[in-house]
Amino acid sequence: MHIITGILISTLLSGRKKRQPHALTHSQWPVKTVHQLPGRVRFRVPLMVGRKQRLEDAVGRLGQIEGVVQATGNSVTGSVVVHFNPGQLSADLLCAALIRLLGLDNELQRTPPSRLGTGFRGLGRTMDLAMHEHTRGLIDFRTLVPLSLGAIGVYRLMVERPVSLPNAITMVWWSYTSLTRAHHP
Repeated sequence: MHIITGILISTLLSGRKKRQPHALTHSQWPVKTVHQLPGRVRFRVPLMVGRKQRLEDAVGRLGQIEGVVQATGNSVTGSVVVHFNPGQLSADLLCAALIRLLGLDNELQRTPPSRLGTGFRGLGRTMDLAMHEHTRGLIDFRTLVPLSLGAIGVYRLMVERPVSLPNAITMVWWSYTSLTRAHHP
């Protein structure tokens, strides 16, 4: 929140001299500048996909800023296009204002989700659903994996001589924590 306030204040108080592009306009999260021309900028806001009313409210308020000629938003793609007077405003100021109007100040402090992590989570959900459907609800992947690790751990505790305590106990612990942790869909 303080970052946005600082950007807004420094942009408003600084003269109309030529400035280097601000890091906020080149960031990927939570608002990405997709395309920029003098007097026109397109932002992509992935967190606003499917949030039609919230995006419309923010775009309407953005359109009321002096120097903004037109602002439009699309909640299907999470896209916001702003036509503005470059003599009065800059793209970095509009980006900061959009973040503030959408209430995404706290998102600047968070690490955005990685593509690889998102892909693996999607793969896990798909495998979980496939196993659940294949066994007709008897077991899902999130239950099968920890049960398997637990069974292997118990087997190794009972059969192996000398007992390899760290590996077997680790498997039992993984099984226990996976089964007792609340799953969030």
